[in-house]
Amino acid sequence: MSWDDIKYEDDDITSSDWNELVKYLKKSPKWEDYRGTSCTGVDGATSRTLTIGNTALTNDENVTFLINGVTLNPTADFTIAHATSSSVVTFLNAVWDTDYIRVQLQHETGV
Repeated sequence: MSWDDIKYEDDDITSSDWNELVKYLKKSPKWEDYRGTSCTGVDGATSRTLTIGNTALTNDENVTFLINGVTLNPTADFTIAHATSSSVVTFLNAVWDTDYIRVQLQHETGV
């Protein structure tokens, strides 16, 4: 059975519409967890860097950083060198070795 075999209740819905829906649903966030000890630099210093494990190009719209549950703001709290893999973030505020760092990457997983 294919998408074309499905009888739609709404004749305006096409298999192309379904394919777009599937493509949208496959965009799933990936979470990565780090500690401050994963960063370069010394405990409590500013400008510590962290290399994240992305496998697709990052940009300001598809990556989110949290430290100890607080969402960071681009340019105010961090800068990032976007890359297709292993993007590097520089934290502009102090990062302690005991801090919990959470990264959310939003990217397409196929299709």
